[in-house]
Amino acid sequence: MHAATTRADFLHLRVQGLSLSSIARRLGVSKPTLIKWNRQSQTEIAAQSAAVRQTIQNEIASSTTQEIADLTRRLTGLKQELFSRAVREIRTADLESLAGELRQRLDSLNALVGTASTASPSLLSSSSSPSEPNRTSKN
Repeated sequence: MHAATTRADFLHLRVQGLSLSSIARRLGVSKPTLIKWNRQSQTEIAAQSAAVRQTIQNEIASSTTQEIADLTRRLTGLKQELFSRAVREIRTADLESLAGELRQRLDSLNALVGTASTASPSLLSSSSSPSEPNRTSKN
């Protein structure tokens, strides 16, 4: 008979996705014993695996949501800069390029979490064009 800690270690390793062969080598338990434990514990393994997956999905969603918020703030600031052009040493084309990259990243993250974009795409319309007659920019 094996110690309760050995069986707990088996469950932990199985939930992590290790094969029965690798668990047998790590714990020094025969593969037939592990097959038996695996059959007896399928419900518990499935429940713990689902909980681990849910935790990972929540962490990813939280991280993605935070990145969306950060990128939205950066994009908003960049759009304000495009409109004000207070920093004349940065070329308009460079700012527009950066705004486009931020917009693409936001769109891909929003698609990942299934939310609508929080920033208006029309803010980078022709009003930020370097050909606007009453603007001065270094292009």
